[in-house]
Amino acid sequence: MNRKPFRLLIVSSVVAIATVAGLFYYRHVHSAHAFSRDLASAVLSGRPTVHLRSISSPDWERVYVFGPYTSPAHISAALGFAWSHADVDTIQMSDGYNLLVFVRQGRVVMSVLHPRNQGDFVPDSVDFNYPRDDAEFSIARRPQDSWLLLKPVPDSHSAPNAPTADHTPTRPAGRI
Repeated sequence: MNRKPFRLLIVSSVVAIATVAGLFYYRHVHSAHAFSRDLASAVLSGRPTVHLRSISSPDWERVYVFGPYTSPAHISAALGFAWSHADVDTIQMSDGYNLLVFVRQGRVVMSVLHPRNQGDFVPDSVDFNYPRDDAEFSIARRPQDSWLLLKPVPDSHSAPNAPTADHTPTRPAGRI
């Protein structure tokens, strides 16, 4: 029995699966980096506000904003479902990033580690989630060091990151 065609089939299948997986991973990473770059450009543009829906990204319904040192358990609880990603590990151990998690129909469509030195979501923004149409933030420069701060506009319809069983956001028991 000639096993050469069988081995060729196995090797070809493995290569095809790896290629498809690599393309999906590249698309996600490229989209996340592009979003963070475009957000930084919008923050530096001199405009008084930035609306996240105006930045090119996958279709999303709600964005969750998490600050430095947020635990994976807190992120999963806020989303209302278990979610694990390398970005979660990074945010848990670093104060250099905010994590933006974009959700559509109960699943994550993109996560973005955004460097805080390119637009920092202030404590009033972090640990909240925002519907697509209300994810607008004012841009202010902190006087002592020119750090650029992103704060939700006053009429933003944000909700604390703590969904109940019916996924209606409520005030969290505590902030992490």
